[in-house]
Amino acid sequence: MAGKGDKLRKGANLTAYYNNYDRIFGKKEVKTDISVKTVINIPRANLYFHKLPIEAQNFYDWAWISIEEPDTPETRVIHEYLDQVPNLKMSFWDVTSSYQYGGETYEPLSIEQAEQLVDFLVENKEKNIVVNCRAGISRSGAIAQFCQDFLGHKWLPKYKMMAVPNSKVYNYMVDYYGRKYLNSF
Repeated sequence: MAGKGDKLRKGANLTAYYNNYDRIFGKKEVKTDISVKTVINIPRANLYFHKLPIEAQNFYDWAWISIEEPDTPETRVIHEYLDQVPNLKMSFWDVTSSYQYGGETYEPLSIEQAEQLVDFLVENKEKNIVVNCRAGISRSGAIAQFCQDFLGHKWLPKYKMMAVPNSKVYNYMVDYYGRKYLNSF
């Protein structure tokens, strides 16, 4: 099992990959129809440097979800613009089951946190959604996938292609959404 440091280094490499998208794939213009609700997943580093994707420049049309690692204050993101829009800041590890490593216990998203996420998204379903986690791939990818599958948001290919959604996050959200909002499952 990889250690926490290994995972963080991989996240940093993926963040660099994400930030070099245009260089790697060639300059591609992504035209966003602003009348279509959009969801994007981005790495935390983009927000540290106040780099909002061009799609999110009119930030008042957006709601923001920021996910950090528990007991790791350096992963907390404060953003001068996004802190002014509806936002939800959460803390849980990018794991699908509880495990111990190096004397620490790493816990996945709880059912209560999934409920809080879904309720926030439903309350803000008419807004565009920007969601960040450490690398913008797994936890935020699961939330973006949920927004696309259940709330009708367009998940832009530039961001979707980098995602590997965390199955625990996605499945907990789908289960709660089905029970509360669809009266099924």
